[in-house]
Amino acid sequence: MRKLASLQQLISETSLVRLEAALETGNDLLQEIKSAFADATSVEEVAKWVKQAHDLQAQSRKQRTVVGVVGSTGAGKSSMINAVLDEENLVPTNGMRACTATITEIQFNETEDEQAAYRAEIHFIHANDWIEELHALRGDLKEPDGDLVGAEQLGSEPRAAIAYDKIRSVYPQLSKEDIAKREFSPEALAQQAPVKEVLGTVKMITAPTSSAFTDLLREYIDSKDRVRGHKNNSDRMEFWPLVKFVRVFVRSRILEPGMVLVDLPGLHDSNAARSAVAARYLQQCTGLWVVAPITRIVDDKVAQNLLGMSFKRQLQFDGLYSAVTVICTKTDDISVTEALRSMPLDHSVHLDYMTMATLKETEQRSITETSLVDKRIADLSGLIDSFDEDVEQLELSLESQKDETQDSGTAQQVTSTSSSGEDSLDDSVERQEKRVDSREEAIRRLASLRAEKKALRAEKSDLQQKAKSLREDLDKTRIDIGDLQSGIKSACIQYRNQYSRPVIRLQFAEGLKELDEESLLSQGESGHDSSYTRRDYQAIAARLPVFCVSGRAYQKMSGMLRNDEPTTGYLSLEETEIIALQEHAQKTVASTRTDTCHWYLTNLRSLVSQLMVQVLIADKPLDLAKDLKDEELHFLEKSLKELSLKTRSAIKKAVDKCDLALQDALDDNLASAAIHASKAAPGIARSWGKPKRDGGIAFSTYRATCVRDGKYTGPSGTTDFNEDLCLPLMKHIARPWERIFSHSIPDIIESLGQDLSQCLSEFQDQMHTRPQLKNSEPYELVSYRVKNRAESLRKAVKFNKLMKLEDQQKANRSFKPAVQRAMQKAYDFCKVESGAGSFERMKGYIAKQVQNEQKSMFDSAVNAAQDSLEELLDKLQQSIKSEVELAISQVSADYKDVIEDHNVLKALNSAQKKIRNLLDDLDSRFRPVLEMPVSTTVGHDNKRDEPADEVSLITSPSASVVLEPGAEQGTIKHEVLLSKEGVDSDMANSASTLEEAAKGSPTASVPTEPGFSLKQGSG
Repeated sequence: MRKLASLQQLISETSLVRLEAALETGNDLLQEIKSAFADATSVEEVAKWVKQAHDLQAQSRKQRTVVGVVGSTGAGKSSMINAVLDEENLVPTNGMRACTATITEIQFNETEDEQAAYRAEIHFIHANDWIEELHALRGDLKEPDGDLVGAEQLGSEPRAAIAYDKIRSVYPQLSKEDIAKREFSPEALAQQAPVKEVLGTVKMITAPTSSAFTDLLREYIDSKDRVRGHKNNSDRMEFWPLVKFVRVFVRSRILEPGMVLVDLPGLHDSNAARSAVAARYLQQCTGLWVVAPITRIVDDKVAQNLLGMSFKRQLQFDGLYSAVTVICTKTDDISVTEALRSMPLDHSVHLDYMTMATLKETEQRSITETSLVDKRIADLSGLIDSFDEDVEQLELSLESQKDETQDSGTAQQVTSTSSSGEDSLDDSVERQEKRVDSREEAIRRLASLRAEKKALRAEKSDLQQKAKSLREDLDKTRIDIGDLQSGIKSACIQYRNQYSRPVIRLQFAEGLKELDEESLLSQGESGHDSSYTRRDYQAIAARLPVFCVSGRAYQKMSGMLRNDEPTTGYLSLEETEIIALQEHAQKTVASTRTDTCHWYLTNLRSLVSQLMVQVLIADKPLDLAKDLKDEELHFLEKSLKELSLKTRSAIKKAVDKCDLALQDALDDNLASAAIHASKAAPGIARSWGKPKRDGGIAFSTYRATCVRDGKYTGPSGTTDFNEDLCLPLMKHIARPWERIFSHSIPDIIESLGQDLSQCLSEFQDQMHTRPQLKNSEPYELVSYRVKNRAESLRKAVKFNKLMKLEDQQKANRSFKPAVQRAMQKAYDFCKVESGAGSFERMKGYIAKQVQNEQKSMFDSAVNAAQDSLEELLDKLQQSIKSEVELAISQVSADYKDVIEDHNVLKALNSAQKKIRNLLDDLDSRFRPVLEMPVSTTVGHDNKRDEPADEVSLITSPSASVVLEPGAEQGTIKHEVLLSKEGVDSDMANSASTLEEAAKGSPTASVPTEPGFSLKQGSG
């Protein structure tokens, strides 16, 4: 068994890096095994081994781990998704209207074609769905009295406006008056060429860059007033009302391990086809990200309400409460002033704020002083300029005087020669003396001016140096202020994050507590739930993952969004918490992928050990005499028969226990729930028809709901008659339903797995008593295989591995369809109602139908659920039997091969030699994998095999439902589809909730984040 040592060790490995490497090594080994047997597949046993190898390789591919992203419009989902994927604008972030919201599935792009680095499949609704939608939209164009909404009223009546918008978007040739008068046939419109060509098809788009891809995608999911590059938009057909969902493929490291992010804006879509797709996606989810702006998430109690009671209740039935992650977005949207008022006075941020205030005073003084210095410099510059002018004038004057003196001397000589008059000579001497005096004065004045100008320049130079120094100090002060401002904003953001986290966790636990109390209250004295125990709500709160993120800050700091203003308030990328969210996403995938790797390596060990048995039989056969061989075969058959009887008995007992548990927990409760719902139904139906001021429903909503078979989502939310009627029943059975599928049945099946494993171990003990067998090497290896098979059987026989989540969901989703079928006759009557008094007649139809069907509809709903539960038990029993029968058949084959010396490889000389070499090198292949460093691995939670908390019901990490047949890849071509008041200002008010809770609530102890640092942020 030394050859299997490294492979055996890898089966319990927790490092995903090592497991992926082991998978790759294993696939190489399987390929070589297939090659070794390439010429021997005509041999039955060899063909089975080759098929095993092929199946293992195929099933080693990465499985989908679906994470649904839900949240209201404007919650920041798109920015968050883009940031998580390290994309700038893959998911449009321009705030599309709710009616244009599209379900978007995003997964890894496997293609290596650079021209198709970004791909999308745009799936359009089918013709029947669009015709049904058009009929419903026509109904929305009616007034309460049955008259048509006038063309001038289309913009003011919300439902009519939405109906008009959808119809006109697809059919721009229709006039406003034609639509208002409903002068169109839905069947005829669906047959028009442009629409008919896309309905029921899949359009492919590809692009080499994200920006080019987004521009192409907008053509189909965005409205025309937001699409760039189109001039005559009013005449261009739009596609968004016809889109069912979009599948996007992108090369993101987060998606590469198998993660699929699904943006689910259509959970409450008025379009029935998209709403159904959203519900089906929700059934596949391994994780659920609930997104809301941090400015609203606490005050709106998003974690407590989880998008409404209906959504919460479905999460409880599906067991997805433990899969919820809450993401607070837009953490950069904060008022520092408001936040500082809420922060403790002894918080260091207040000292920073005081320091900043002092620096701002210093800044102001520096600005004032610099201004004064600049003014003095400007004054000096003016004086110096004035002095320059005076000096220039004096210099010109002196030059002029010098020329005059020379001219005067010449004139004097001429005068003295030509005239000897004494008076003339005296006048000339006098003038000359005056000129000399004036020149000397000018020279002295010039020297003085030059000296003064030099002094002014020296003063200006000194002041310029001072101004430079002041500006340098001012710049440094401003940098210090900026750093402090960023640090203060960061501290405020981180404080709000840290404040919000425990409050959100508390609210989440309170939401679950509300469901439990509502269920118990509904059961009252007639309730029957003997297994009820109070949950540990505090522990549930502590385990809720909460992330406070800023997608835009992460994108900006990562070099994206270059046209946006610089980001402040984050000292590092880690403070945006996008990196922490990415790691959380990777851990979600790692859990699923680790289970896949363990399953793969277990089956690989089974295959290679089977081949090793064949090699050992060839080398060291038992070579028993015929009588001994017959004796051992007889003993084997007897022991196998006993093993088969024991396992069948154990399975039957376990299934009977499950059936009894269902009866004990649900049958009585289902019966009483049906009675309870039946009694409540007439009153519920009457409440819909009350005046709006008394809590009733407006005519337009009432009619729109009936037209859509009982469910309508409009501007004011979702109205669901079928769900309202089911609610008393659902409340009544919610808690026992959850208990039976979270504990009772899983515990019974887990115990069965241990019993079946024990049966195999006892069988092996019996075989150990055979002296002819136990001393041979082939027998030792077969015993090793039986031991491994017993352990594998124990792990395989678990409820969440044998039954997909959809099987349980089918049962708990059977109530509403039954009620809808019972109410359909009334809905159909309401669809054709019009004219004066139509509202009263519609209410009459509904009330009469409820009265006629109030007992039978809930009996039918309960019967449908019970039928689904019986089907589930049958499927569970068959799955367990298949696992056991496979194990017994393999054990039987192993022992028979050893006893009979059945050597498949004996006649396959070439294949035998290759297989021997492969097995001899087996340990050396896998040993390096065990020696790989694991510092870069994504953490894996080793507690996944421990008993789940009460919130954790059924998880099916490998669940993957293909919603539509895939279309072939192509570039933009059709393929036919065949088949405010936020936390900032109200922290103190919200904190009082915690104080009140601390007085008596079991959830009062709010967990805090250890090691929190305002300066460094937290993940």
